[in-house]
Amino acid sequence: MKLKSSHRAILLALVLGAIAPRTAIPAQERSPTDRSLGASLLAVSVPGPSAPLWRLRDSTKSKSVARFEATYGRAFTGDQIGGVQPTVVLGIRGENQSRDSAGRYERGATVVGVRVGIRAGERAEAQPLSALELYFGARNMAFLDKPSLPDVGIDLVAGWGNLGVDTRASLGFRVPIEMVSETKHGRLTAFAAPTIAWGHIRVRPCDDRGPGDNCGDLGMQAVVGRTRFLIAGGASLSVLPARLSVVAGVQRLFAKQEETRVWIGTAWTP
Repeated sequence: MKLKSSHRAILLALVLGAIAPRTAIPAQERSPTDRSLGASLLAVSVPGPSAPLWRLRDSTKSKSVARFEATYGRAFTGDQIGGVQPTVVLGIRGENQSRDSAGRYERGATVVGVRVGIRAGERAEAQPLSALELYFGARNMAFLDKPSLPDVGIDLVAGWGNLGVDTRASLGFRVPIEMVSETKHGRLTAFAAPTIAWGHIRVRPCDDRGPGDNCGDLGMQAVVGRTRFLIAGGASLSVLPARLSVVAGVQRLFAKQEETRVWIGTAWTP
């Protein structure tokens, strides 16, 4: 059976379309929300487990400690070139555990921290600072007297990614879950951190249309992007006499064209 010339042209176009290489730029295929979260520290790594100093009924130590950390991971650049950018994350976190009237530590702590991302790839010299993250939250610290129960907390996280190129804001709620096994000289912690987040947060002009328009007196409106989910997991080994920890984990942003990212790091509590 002979094919008409028009049919042959259509068939040839379909075959060429199927075998032709994909030339679309990955960054152009992502939504603004995914580009925002992919460039944020939410998608690079998570803060490591709690500082290895708390002891039940130990009133000789300060109830507040600081922890310094450094991790190495990858961030999506978010620009028109696409790809991922090697990123070093430096952070500091303060932990403050409450005490009861007898001076004993309670089973709860508040945390506040800041992390910055530093580009470690080709564009590091032109724009070294890539991202900023602020977070605060709480922990239940169950391992102090019930090691069979997980420590659970919640963090409110505000971040800015792809600084100096196409800065985008993000907001998220992170739920760290930690299972702690402790000996006299060390601590092994397995952790997970499911997160719900919103990217491409911005303020835009709007028209005042009466009550309920969320416009405000200044004619400005806060807008958030789509809801996304992230998950992180890994393990940390702490040497208590040295107050030093090493940590490794994986991180995944559930969005189109996102891949699981591996990160490693260390932390020190002075």
